[in-house]
Amino acid sequence: MWNAYFAMGQTPGGFRAWWRQRYDSEEDLDETHVMRMAGRFSRRLRGWAKAHHIPVIYCSPGEDKHKMGEECLATHEVKPGLFLVLVSQAPALVGEAQPTGTGKLGQWVPKDPWP
Repeated sequence: MWNAYFAMGQTPGGFRAWWRQRYDSEEDLDETHVMRMAGRFSRRLRGWAKAHHIPVIYCSPGEDKHKMGEECLATHEVKPGLFLVLVSQAPALVGEAQPTGTGKLGQWVPKDPWP
């Protein structure tokens, strides 16, 4: 099984570096553009999974995703490749990037207390 983990997205600096690699600048790095990108990715993933008859299952924290995948393999006939999408939210450091005077994201400030 494959577990998708986006390491660069786990820190503010890593995310900014990834954004610059993808778009060649930070000009459009703001909450609106990030939320729009996340929404597009989510809709496209779900649309692709639906078209290919691949279940998308939302998981609660603490659920054994590996076990869920094994159960799916045992109870369904699957072809080699992606056969199941498990969606979960792992705890991550939460904060807010303070906008600069020009509207770009500036310094990142962690939320206290941690939600």
